[in-house]
Amino acid sequence: MSRDFADAVRSYLARCFAARTAPRVDELARLLGMHPAALSRSYRTSTGHHLSAVLKDGQIEEAKRLLLNTDLPLHDIAVRAGFGTPNTLFRTFRLRLGTTPDRFRRDGGR
Repeated sequence: MSRDFADAVRSYLARCFAARTAPRVDELARLLGMHPAALSRSYRTSTGHHLSAVLKDGQIEEAKRLLLNTDLPLHDIAVRAGFGTPNTLFRTFRLRLGTTPDRFRRDGGR
């Protein structure tokens, strides 16, 4: 994948966070003029990573940034990072990071 594609993904994630919506492969594919399956396959072939996981990682990084740099309540962070609800944020943190958002914040990201 080219640097332009990486920039497009970052730009798309920023737009999603600004709109407080979850990033989706199908929406990104539409914006890039590609079929979702073709985009996912091309990305995976080029990078060895699943595009959906990269988008989810972007959401997690945004939530981590907000947890460490703001005093926003979990509900607001969940919405701003595109998780929708605190429950989804909580589940994602437990599965991906092995901790809760509250504990992550309290421990300063360690």
